[in-house]
Amino acid sequence: MPTAPVNKDGAALYYEDSGAPSSSDYVTIIMLHGAVFHGAVFRRLFPYAGASNLRIVLINSRDYPGSSWYTDAEIEKFRGPPEVQASTLVAHALEFQTFIAWFIDTHNTPPIAANEDGSLSGGVAFLAWSAGNMQSLSLLAHADKASEKVRLLLEAHLRAFIMYAPSPGVIGAQTHPGVYNPFGDETLAPAEQLAAFFPCVCAHYTDTELTPDAEAFEAALVARKKLDIMPTYERMSPEELENVVDRRERPQTHVPLGFIDLTLHQDIARRALYDCCGEGSASPGASEPIWPRVRVCVLLPSRDVGHVVWAVELLRRQYEEARKAGKIGRTVDVVRIDGANHFVHWEEPERFVKLVASVV
Repeated sequence: MPTAPVNKDGAALYYEDSGAPSSSDYVTIIMLHGAVFHGAVFRRLFPYAGASNLRIVLINSRDYPGSSWYTDAEIEKFRGPPEVQASTLVAHALEFQTFIAWFIDTHNTPPIAANEDGSLSGGVAFLAWSAGNMQSLSLLAHADKASEKVRLLLEAHLRAFIMYAPSPGVIGAQTHPGVYNPFGDETLAPAEQLAAFFPCVCAHYTDTELTPDAEAFEAALVARKKLDIMPTYERMSPEELENVVDRRERPQTHVPLGFIDLTLHQDIARRALYDCCGEGSASPGASEPIWPRVRVCVLLPSRDVGHVVWAVELLRRQYEEARKAGKIGRTVDVVRIDGANHFVHWEEPERFVKLVASVV
């Protein structure tokens, strides 16, 4: 199984590669999965990558199939005091930065290039799905922690970060109290929570519009209902479902992430989206952003689970407030995917590939 080294202790991340298109100016999309479902859930995208001049690379985070497990000591750090938890999130950042740099170096992917019409070609975009954003947004927040070699390499290659159906925790927010969360249901045993997770996250819900009217938005959010559409996991054969889900009892990365102090995620979102410099940069106190060409695109499936809709609305409000206050370090765009649920990449892979190609 192909793996890439990501730290000095020998940890590695498993990856799958659609392969380079025939062109010399393709865009590489590195995709990170969410909780429970691992990278194999994106395999249906591979046949459509070349037609959109994309190279798609799927990675499994630590503690998922093919990638290095965390030691018990490493997992305990998730439950440690805030300063220890913060160091764990920095370690996540460095591992993802290292993977991107390793893949660029090893596969000689094309750098960002400006075309005559003002558009860009080449380069790398990082896409994180659902809870995967809680790990990987730190790669932007801690750009100042990258080695000089990695920082310069990503300066020439990294062009976009795509937050696909993010969970509230990525910006340090609680889940909305009016929206059911199976993993927060203390009346259920862990195995029962997992069983309840599938029909919840895989369903289609009534559309909710993002609106400046906070009271109207929350009322509509709580009132959303499941549509009479077969949930994604029921569309999968038993073999397909088992091939994309990790049911091991060992605590997975996304479970301990739930113990992280939410203020740390708030800080990561601020640094990644608004400050973009960070302490310890090459020029301490400098106002110039690190990796300034990196745009952020938030993909919101209109029929997604309520927690995702809540997260995107909160992020949109934060961005508007920061913009009005003149604190914007990056461009952040919200793109709605009409008629889609949390698994548009599996249900409509060709549509999803074309969408990703259009937003990078």
